[in-house]
Amino acid sequence: MGRDCYCTPFYKMVADDSSDCDQLCEGDTTLVCGGKSKSSIFSMHMCSSTKSDLKKAKIATDMVVGQLSDGIILAEKLSKAMQASADLNQKIFGKAGDPASSDLMQVAKVFAGELEETAVSAERVKDQLDGLVKKSAELDESGKFEKSDVVTSAERLMEKMDEGEEEGAKHRRELGKITKLAHPGEEELGSAHQYYPVMYFVDKKYTETLTTCDGPLVDKPIVGESLDGCASACDAEIHNCVGFMYYGTGEASLCFLYSGFKSAMYWTGCNAKPEKEFLQIHANTSGNIKVKPWDCSGGVSPAWQSQTDDNGVTTINRLDVKTGAYSKLFEIPKDRTKPPFRNINSCGINPKDSILYCSMQINNAGAFLVRIDASTVGFVSKLPQWQYSGTFDSKGNYYVNGKKSWSYITSVQDMPAKSSLYELSGEPFTQTMFTTEKEWGTDLAVLEEDLYSTGTPQTYLLTIRDTTVKMTRVDKSPFKTTELAAKGLPAGKGWASAWAFKSDIFFAAEDGTGIYQFDKQSIDLGAKTVKFHKAGPSNALVYNDGFACPKLASSIPDMRPTPRPFTPTTTTTTTKKDVTTTKKRSPDEPPKVGEVKCMAKLSKFEGTTLKPNPSGKCKQCMRKLVKAQRCYEL
Repeated sequence: MGRDCYCTPFYKMVADDSSDCDQLCEGDTTLVCGGKSKSSIFSMHMCSSTKSDLKKAKIATDMVVGQLSDGIILAEKLSKAMQASADLNQKIFGKAGDPASSDLMQVAKVFAGELEETAVSAERVKDQLDGLVKKSAELDESGKFEKSDVVTSAERLMEKMDEGEEEGAKHRRELGKITKLAHPGEEELGSAHQYYPVMYFVDKKYTETLTTCDGPLVDKPIVGESLDGCASACDAEIHNCVGFMYYGTGEASLCFLYSGFKSAMYWTGCNAKPEKEFLQIHANTSGNIKVKPWDCSGGVSPAWQSQTDDNGVTTINRLDVKTGAYSKLFEIPKDRTKPPFRNINSCGINPKDSILYCSMQINNAGAFLVRIDASTVGFVSKLPQWQYSGTFDSKGNYYVNGKKSWSYITSVQDMPAKSSLYELSGEPFTQTMFTTEKEWGTDLAVLEEDLYSTGTPQTYLLTIRDTTVKMTRVDKSPFKTTELAAKGLPAGKGWASAWAFKSDIFFAAEDGTGIYQFDKQSIDLGAKTVKFHKAGPSNALVYNDGFACPKLASSIPDMRPTPRPFTPTTTTTTTKKDVTTTKKRSPDEPPKVGEVKCMAKLSKFEGTTLKPNPSGKCKQCMRKLVKAQRCYEL
């Protein structure tokens, strides 16, 4: 008798028969409860948790929406830049009688189309997920979770969001994969020094001659990278790539990686002295609280912000790189800690564990380093005092500074997190670096680059005050600070937000002036200068701090080409000359010397020749070499 009522966490399925559920319920004879050989099954719900479950699902889905949105923006930007640059170069090189370059530009156009298609496909999924997020927000605001129909609607929404998250993650991975191919973001300063112009291995007399070449392609065309960026991408394909073709003629550079060289065309009338390097400075000078890691997958990281507004409300927000507006991801209520916290700052994602860490100020208790996710705060360490600028290096060391003091904590990922500040014991797990007489900037970024060509990157902390960048080297004692005059930054601004991505660093002004990119290629330690470029808009904020996934690429890359001509010497200290043009280029304008370069890896061809060999016995030799006895004119 299926109308007998009982409660169980499971049921056993048996073979069906032809009977119906037609037995009247004893308690309410207007209802039917089961039959002779069948049961009516009802699911029970814990309504008290539905609201919080929906909020968690909304946050998770909103995170995917944000990551998809930034990935789509990046893919669209890369597609447009590649399409425009390929179109311009195809006109230039087609008129000049260089079919190999024209063919390469057609390859770039095809890949630009693939980027656009991937973005369009992801856009559809993002819009669906965004609609679910908005519906969940409306349901949450209704507050009627004691009603069964509201609970049911919430559960259906959560089911759809779970399904949508999987689909969103798939498209996010596809976006990350294709945008990484188009813009690897692996640039290491000085990488191009190990690549020589291909004519060096054919006839050294024409080493500095403008040359184009082609060969079997490795992966897809690359857009928006410097010469060092293309060299770094070739290095990453260590077993396949032996050189590359670089075009710096458009508003965005194009780069093609080769596994060999088939042909080349060199223009003897264009011979000229190489322009000096951007930068070539050498060494002849009790229970561990579990906090969820940040989702740092997908290849591209959004720019996030922590924010405590004038009313004391603390939120984690995502920057819309198109509009400069910030959308709330989740709120951190002050009563999440006991006693309630006052504000948070100095936020950063540790590259070792992908967990978000911030400094937290609690009235009458002091300052603390904490781990944070959407629902949990874990106390990691005391801090000597309230310090509002923080960042991580690649080893998981946390650097933090305040008004006039600097501190650091090593290997933060290995430290336990406690549920209460009262569980922390002893002195702060910090080592004071130094104190200063004047207050420095209000956010930090880490730069890890080999600025002295020693073979090992140095670690620098960057902070800005007005138009002065303070660059402090912290991987070597004593810590030394160099002040650089920042060119391109508006004066009189407070730079309270810094985002350090895989290869790009950005700062934003508190008053909404906008986001500016730190141009590491332009660092001139001799002249003590560095350049910044306007990268996008941002809204005004107070008590804020920027952070990003440090191992992922930025969704707001600088597309401007920065070619660097070949310099054979490795001992000369030189300064930078920027050949980037800001005005729109005409297809009738020929390339400048140094803008177009065919580069081969020295270690692959040193002591050999690429000169065509009629016998065909030389496997690495080019099949065709064309000499144009004129300058590259149309």
